[in-house]
Amino acid sequence: MGSRSAAAALTAALGLTGLLPVSPGTAGEQVYVTRFWHLHQPIYWPEWNSNGAQTGRVQYAWDSIVLKSSQTYGTGSGHPENDLEAIFGLDDRRAAYQWRPRDSLQLIDPAGGFQVSYSGSLIDDIRNLGANGQLGYSTSWWDGNRQARTWNTPSGRSRLDLVGFTYHHSLGPLLPKEVFRKELQIFKQAWWKAWNGNMDLSDHSKGFFPTEMAGPVEVVVSLLRVGTACPSRRAPNRPARASPIPLRDDRSRSPL
Repeated sequence: MGSRSAAAALTAALGLTGLLPVSPGTAGEQVYVTRFWHLHQPIYWPEWNSNGAQTGRVQYAWDSIVLKSSQTYGTGSGHPENDLEAIFGLDDRRAAYQWRPRDSLQLIDPAGGFQVSYSGSLIDDIRNLGANGQLGYSTSWWDGNRQARTWNTPSGRSRLDLVGFTYHHSLGPLLPKEVFRKELQIFKQAWWKAWNGNMDLSDHSKGFFPTEMAGPVEVVVSLLRVGTACPSRRAPNRPARASPIPLRDDRSRSPL
C-alpha cells in the first residue's frame, strides 16, 4: 500500500479530519489526523474519608493509601486491594497527568493541537496527591494544561482542548438521563476549578468524549441540554472538539 493510500485508510479508520499532516496528496491535497489523549483513574474506594479535615466526601487516591491498613472489614486485608502507590507512581502516568501534553504540544507545528479527556475522578485523585506532595505530584500539577489551553493556532483555535467527559468515566447510554446529566454537571465543576476556567463555564469546551465511543441520540440530547455541542469534523488549523456523534435521530443515515 502506498503512502498516500495508507494515510487515507488511517484517516478513514479514525473517522476524523484533524491537525497533523500525514503525507502529501496530489494537486496540493493534504491528509490530516488528530491526536487524542484519554486520561482516567477511578475513585478506588468510595468510602467516607477520615483522612484529614475533609470528612464530608469520599476518599481520593492519597486518602485511600493512608487509610488502607485500617480498612480491613474483618477480612485481614487492607482495602482497596489495588496498589495505588504503584499505579499513580508510574513515571509515564506522573508525566501524562501533569505536564506531558503541554511538552508534546510544543514539539509539533503551531497549527496543530490535541484534545484531552481528563476524567473528574482523576482530577480529584491528582489534586489530592498534589496537595499532599506525594508520589511526585505537586501543588502545581495543573500548570501544564492550564498553560497549553491558552495557546492558539494561527486561525485562533485552542491548541489544547480539554473536552467534556463524565466525572466517573460512566457509560452514558446505560445511565438514567438524570444520572447522566448529573455526571456532566459534576465533571464541569471539577473542570473549571482544575483548569482555571470561568466559574460560569462560559469557556468550557464544546466537545465531549463519549465513554467507549458509545453515543446514541439520547446521549446527544442530554449533552445539548447541558450546553455541550458535538461537532465531528474540522478543517486544518481547526482542532476537532470531539469524536463523531450523530446529531439527528435518523438511523438510515451515517453519523455526521
